[in-house]
Amino acid sequence: MRVLRVTIFALSICQLAVVAVAGQEWVVDVSAGSSEYEAVAGEVGSANAIVGLRRDAPTWLSFSAGVPLDSAGVPWASAGAGGRWSRLLGRAELGVAAMALGFGYRVSELETTGGGATLVGLPFVSFGRANARVELRTGVMHHTAFFDDERTSRTVQESGIDAALAIGHGASLGAEGRLVLASEGTYPYAGVSIQFARGPISAWARGGRWVAGTLDDGGWGLGGRVSLPARLSLRVAYERVPEDPLYWNGSRKAWTVGVSRSLGRRASLDAALPPPDVFQAPSGSVVMSLPANEVAGAPSVAGDFTQWEPVPMQLRDGVWEASFRLSPGVYHYSFLRVDGSWFLPESVRNRVDDGFGGVNGVLVVR
Repeated sequence: MRVLRVTIFALSICQLAVVAVAGQEWVVDVSAGSSEYEAVAGEVGSANAIVGLRRDAPTWLSFSAGVPLDSAGVPWASAGAGGRWSRLLGRAELGVAAMALGFGYRVSELETTGGGATLVGLPFVSFGRANARVELRTGVMHHTAFFDDERTSRTVQESGIDAALAIGHGASLGAEGRLVLASEGTYPYAGVSIQFARGPISAWARGGRWVAGTLDDGGWGLGGRVSLPARLSLRVAYERVPEDPLYWNGSRKAWTVGVSRSLGRRASLDAALPPPDVFQAPSGSVVMSLPANEVAGAPSVAGDFTQWEPVPMQLRDGVWEASFRLSPGVYHYSFLRVDGSWFLPESVRNRVDDGFGGVNGVLVVR
């Protein structure tokens, strides 16, 4: 009976996805494990069959729902939206990151429902130079929840710093510091991470802990992603998630195994289109450029002209740039975010399937 419910649930979401993605590029996620939204995970357990629909962009949307794989959990659904809005002032990026997330669930045995919502607003300033990036932020996070007739509400202030350093061969190091101020106390947190990406494979590892006396547990995680043909990708993760002072949901161990599929329209290669936005100087150098408003953080560029080794880009007058000396010919390339994920913005009009479910840009040098 449980398998039948999961199958019907998945088919319903996929039918909704076909309608939703018309004219846009979205991603359908099918996985087993835990919700990535901590408020949901704290209420419904970690053993779920989950189907989600999301649009990844500087402004993002997501919808997901799950049914329990054991008797300990309950069915749930969540939806959210958010993004980063920023403006460049010289080498500094000023902006705000905001999101709104909501969820609901039902406990059939008790014939009652629960749910909640989280609102986040974090102004930030970010600085990038060569292969390094530092971001400072401070703002407010609010969470409210209800179960039957009981309601709780909590607001905290968070300040933090994130730093990323590209160390070559597709790898980058990261460091994070958080300071959560609540009515009952202060909670400092420190963590480190490493990310690696080459070709269709990316992997990450992280660890950290609360350094306050009342929250002395730590967290760690390992994960990876492989791009597959037919616009598919496989992802796995296993982690220990520490307690969060916003939700007070307790620490837990979580695992995820999932498959993602890109849907919707994607621009295709058209010989009549002009080459990508590059500049060729008389010296033979080519400048790859990417508007800063099309990516969050400091990107890298990689292609067959770099043996697919990511090369950090530098920020100049609101544009990320990287220079290369290239002979006349046709080259393939892509961009890499600081989190290790590959992307190609819509401003790159010449593109071709990369054979692993994604696309590469086509650079024509004359």
